[in-house]
Amino acid sequence: MNHENPQRRTVAATLLVVAGILFALFPLTRPFAPGGGADTLEQFGSIWWTVAHLAGAAAFILTAFAFAELRIAPLATAAIGVGSALTLLYFGAETFALHELTAVDGDTALELAELIRTGTAAMIAFGVGLLLVAVGVIVVLVSAVRRRWTPVLPAGISAAGYLLYIPQFFVSPTVRIAHGVLMLIGCAWVAYELVKSERAPDVDAADAPDYVDAPDYVDVRDYSARSTITGA
Repeated sequence: MNHENPQRRTVAATLLVVAGILFALFPLTRPFAPGGGADTLEQFGSIWWTVAHLAGAAAFILTAFAFAELRIAPLATAAIGVGSALTLLYFGAETFALHELTAVDGDTALELAELIRTGTAAMIAFGVGLLLVAVGVIVVLVSAVRRRWTPVLPAGISAAGYLLYIPQFFVSPTVRIAHGVLMLIGCAWVAYELVKSERAPDVDAADAPDYVDAPDYVDVRDYSARSTITGA
């Protein structure tokens, strides 16, 4: 059986709730150009530009810590950590470099902003980072579902939010805000289920059936010959 400290789920849940709030605040507080057009120096120079991007960066940091706290699927949690680190590199440029461009001549500043945002290395790091986070989160959530720490529906909503993080950059501000709300719902719901699961007996991933919708009762004595080592 799994003898992990269930209190870790409470800590992870707390981190997830805060991450979800910050994910929602990112598009809510971020200045957008009128009509959803290209960003200008007016947006870059706003204090809310910095606040919003710091919220988004903090959300990824808390995501990495939250899923690491569960101590399941170690390779997936490592992928989340590496992916978050790569993502933060791009957030750093967006948060601080673009904000300081207001001190530069208008046309030159916008040209520099485009170079900063679309540089090959920056785009690769950002894209790979977000993909690693999404894949890692999905694997950890599948593992949590198999342990009956969370039902499929909240895990699916949360996974969808992370998986859609790249596409949401190419849609209107309204849809981006809706995506932020989706992230909040998914994180908060999974967090609630994690806390609730502390009152129920654990099921090892090694002992659970191969399908997700396991029966309500599993006689672990039938599997006593199996390894008790948990993993992805």
